Amino acid sequence: MSGGDNPNNPRTPPTLKRNQIYHSSEKILLIDESSTTIDDGCWAPQRYQPSSGYKNLISNRHDKKSEDKADPNAGVGNALFTDGHADSIYRQKSTLPENYDPAN
Repeated sequence: MSGGDNPNNPRTPPTLKRNQIYHSSEKILLIDESSTTIDDGCWAPQRYQPSSGYKNLISNRHDKKSEDKADPNAGVGNALFTDGHADSIYRQKSTLPENYDPAN
């Protein structure tokens, strides 16, 4: 049983099949996380809070001359979506629940 299938672990949601994800072409699965905000190797956009020091930001180093940690809305970065396609998206888009919550 994987961690996501463990009903006794409230921190991890159950594993979903692709046909159970609403708008799978719009749901982010993985990001190219900023090296300045990476904390544990796990992208957790629901933990994106100014008070937490802007953890889990998508990297914008490909859009700028250098990484911009000061502005959480700055630039674009790379993301992989649950339908299998990859795209460059605005950093702010990766922080919105409608783009990562499979039930939304």
